Amino acid sequence: MESVATNYLIGEEQVCRSWADYINANLMTAGEAIAFVRDSISSPEVMVHILSETEEGLTGLSTVASVRGWDVDAVSYQNMGIFSGGLSALLRENSSVNVTRTYTNPINAIQSIAFYCPVTLYDEPGDQAHPAVLLRIIPVSVFEKKWVFPTED
Repeated sequence: MESVATNYLIGEEQVCRSWADYINANLMTAGEAIAFVRDSISSPEVMVHILSETEEGLTGLSTVASVRGWDVDAVSYQNMGIFSGGLSALLRENSSVNVTRTYTNPINAIQSIAFYCPVTLYDEPGDQAHPAVLLRIIPVSVFEKKWVFPTED
């Protein structure tokens, strides 16, 4: 069972990594990167956030607009303690599967986990690069539907 779970998590993280590799290879702006990922998502339950560190904390773009009625794709993790140590600590992490703990998605308030990878973004092509993180966010309920845990009789 442990190897099944590990392989599943690695597979989910690999999707995130392939998006990040494409973004990094094509020198994209945040808007271009979120548009690319939005077009690549095959499951309606999955959303992606691309975050950078700003004066307001971790903020960025989402593949979906907020359910609070705003007609924008902005997202903020400013008051969330999910990434202790900020973006730099997150990007230094070097585990086999980069995954967050369970947290409340700030866009839809659903308990989720996120697979993440570093990306490099540009304000305009040829401008100075800045680090960001791409989060592939999956509701916990999706995992509960997909995984059937063995029970002893």
